[in-house]
Amino acid sequence: MRNSIDFADLLADMAPILCESTAFSFRDGWVNRHPDSSSIYPSQNLNRVDHFGVRGEGQPADLEELAAHFSSADNAFFHLSEFPLAPAFRAMFDGLGWKKQRAEMSLLWREPDPAAAQSPFIRPAEGLAEATELGSPVRMARLFGHPGAHLLVWDNGFGVDGFAALYHLGDTAYLGDAMTREGCRGRGIQSALIQYRLRLAADLGCRDVLVETYDWLPSSFANLRRTGFQEVMRREIYRIATPRP
Repeated sequence: MRNSIDFADLLADMAPILCESTAFSFRDGWVNRHPDSSSIYPSQNLNRVDHFGVRGEGQPADLEELAAHFSSADNAFFHLSEFPLAPAFRAMFDGLGWKKQRAEMSLLWREPDPAAAQSPFIRPAEGLAEATELGSPVRMARLFGHPGAHLLVWDNGFGVDGFAALYHLGDTAYLGDAMTREGCRGRGIQSALIQYRLRLAADLGCRDVLVETYDWLPSSFANLRRTGFQEVMRREIYRIATPRP
């Protein structure tokens, strides 16, 4: 079993497919910037930094430059992994006025499952319009057709009621962008999509399957635990105090 630093390293390796903006070069993490994304909720805001702490130290000047990168955004968030220098980062955040949010993000892991159940209602999304029916339009527009992105829908013949993605790079798979149509929740759609992706990860030759969820989504966390995922790391979330032009 790996330690949290190893899992953070796996996440950092996924940057080429998961990072949506490379205009700003920040050591040791992903930087995503979307001027039209302004939610006060971290789970719904695409202006974010995912920092892993496995390849660099970071300095206050880096963080000030990072904040300036988001100056046009109403809200932006920094996801901080627990690593040896995390206390130093917290001190820098305090000095910059970056506030810790109540929500935290959990990283969970398990091995792929070549024998996972496969629902006959799950299939690849047919076209970008179908992928964006429930998936993030910004993310799907970038990833549709990408060889490492597998965009799946749950369709029982009466329309698409569920969506989920699997992203893979090398021997690591990342489960993301899960959504069920309102009114169809609680019917086992996401459980079926998790099982489908566990087998897909095995078929792709992956060694590790990673997934993240927020701690204020207990049903999502419980669903993942029921399918064999283990929590391996938590990340704190800070609101970036962005300078105004």
